Amino acid sequence: MGIYRFMPQEYVASFLSGQVRFGRLRYYQLLEMVEQDKWIGDKNDGIAKTLIDVAEIPAGEAGREIRQKLEATGFATVSEHGGASFSGCSAIEHVECYVLSFSEGDFDERVKLMCNPEKLKYAYNGCIEILNMKDFMNSILDSGMVNGQSVGVLFKGYALESVVYEPNEQNFMQGKLRAHPFRKTEDYQDQAEFRIALFPKSDMNLHEDHIAVQFQPPDGAMQQKFLEIEIPAQEKVLQLLNKEDALVKIAECVKFFSFTGDFGKFLEKYPDPKEAQEQYSQHEEKKWRQFTPEIRQELILAYWSLRKIGEEYKDDRVDQVIIFESSSHHFIRAFREYLSRIQSAKI
Repeated sequence: MGIYRFMPQEYVASFLSGQVRFGRLRYYQLLEMVEQDKWIGDKNDGIAKTLIDVAEIPAGEAGREIRQKLEATGFATVSEHGGASFSGCSAIEHVECYVLSFSEGDFDERVKLMCNPEKLKYAYNGCIEILNMKDFMNSILDSGMVNGQSVGVLFKGYALESVVYEPNEQNFMQGKLRAHPFRKTEDYQDQAEFRIALFPKSDMNLHEDHIAVQFQPPDGAMQQKFLEIEIPAQEKVLQLLNKEDALVKIAECVKFFSFTGDFGKFLEKYPDPKEAQEQYSQHEEKKWRQFTPEIRQELILAYWSLRKIGEEYKDDRVDQVIIFESSSHHFIRAFREYLSRIQSAKI
């Protein structure tokens, strides 16, 4: 039994010399949504959902426990007079951190899973065994540098442990489910993952998808495992848009699903305000039905293409409406504000 870091062979030497790359959980969440990657990508990574679904909260003593449980989630406060109901709601909590992942267990079994040429996109031909995780971690904390700043300056804390594979959601009556970076759903249990997590200080404003940590590798803490495996060259499947095409795609969608001035046209056509409102509502509903999953995915690809250009094209709110699969209205509103920001900044 051991702890192993699998990677392309060309990265082995740099890892052994003390150059490691941590990934932001946000990046892995988006990776599933953008590329439908359900191995490295995971939209639920570091996210906990407390489900809130109650037909009606009784008044007085009969509803006391329900009210207390609901208030404990931070989702809502309900009067003791009762009567409130919630359907299909959830309180979502997420953790902000960077992780370095390993696979733990029997080496031969790990190789079968992590170096399988039949799963070309995820097959590796290089591996390093961590012989002393404590020394490895302490060296990162003591000597690690990120862009000229020490790990201790950038991060407020760390944690390292095995990932548990269990649901990332539960009913509010069971209590609020807390988010942490060591829970993944059962779909990922074959990975047998062990993680190091670094938690950034809030004032450090770290938004990079990946950070490179340079540290002094301790003697005897790791060793190369030689793999005699031929992995065919991979071709990139996802075709990104260029900047101009991505911006045009977003602008076209935002314009089409903009209803500015539409109601005024219906008032001109239908003198009766009530009839005008009914006709307008039907028009709006018909238009929103055209916001198909395919159009949503086209917008996501356009944003991802821009996001890959540089930090100035990243947007926390757009990230969130993609990851949390927000409603069409919230989705378009976020993209409208994003486009306005990009155009105002003239980037």
